[in-house]
Amino acid sequence: MSAAAAVKIAGLRKRFGKFEALRGLDLVVPRGSVFGLIGPNGAGKTTTFSILGGFLRPDAGTVDILDGGPFDPHRLKGRLGAMPQDALLGGQLRCREHVEHFARLSGLPAAA
Repeated sequence: MSAAAAVKIAGLRKRFGKFEALRGLDLVVPRGSVFGLIGPNGAGKTTTFSILGGFLRPDAGTVDILDGGPFDPHRLKGRLGAMPQDALLGGQLRCREHVEHFARLSGLPAAA
């Protein structure tokens, strides 16, 4: 028996003009796993994460996160987060203040 998937991607494609960033990506990430997506520049890592985060729409293929069926990033509010590699955290805030800030952005109540 296989573990439930946190992320299932099938046949994902994305093109930027003549450049094909994703050519039919298939990927399954089991729930509870620690996963890293590595590859050379131009391999499609950022494009993949941008699609998973709802910032880009794929040209083809399917994305299923947490067995939610057809991909809807709004349904995942508060359940999915990403920190881009070039994001800067404010040096004037403490760690707890950063966590509280991102929790509020995710729609969590102050008490949580």
